[in-house]
Amino acid sequence: VIGNGPEKDRLLEMAGKLGIMKQVIFTGFQSDIVPWMKSLDIFCLTSEEEGLPQSLLEAMAFGKPVVVSSVGGVTEIIDDPMCGILIPPGDPMALSNAVIRLLHHPEKAKKMGQAGKERIKRGLLLDHTLDQMEDIYRTCL
Repeated sequence: VIGNGPEKDRLLEMAGKLGIMKQVIFTGFQSDIVPWMKSLDIFCLTSEEEGLPQSLLEAMAFGKPVVVSSVGGVTEIIDDPMCGILIPPGDPMALSNAVIRLLHHPEKAKKMGQAGKERIKRGLLLDHTLDQMEDIYRTCL
């Protein structure tokens, strides 16, 4: 668990109650995410609200398979199931099922990660930014 978000204390407590403190790493804030991204098998983002999450784009650029809540700009980025798996926000069963599915099918997970990486390479960021700018200009006109 990377970061110091508002759920950190609750997650620490939950890990303690479940007896999994030795299996979970709580890194706190990290200014250099590269080694952490490289160490991931699967990137999960379970936000209930999002715009265009930088951490998701970074995970995709690293070629990681992603499981993310279908909120905000996430739905514009993820082509489910090609480059990620979208789950309903606040649904831990959907999250665990998606992660287990990827862990049981490592070749599928690898292909998904590569598809996400290619999506980033093809200019997802530029296309998205240009679309947003065009919308702003049209609104102003």
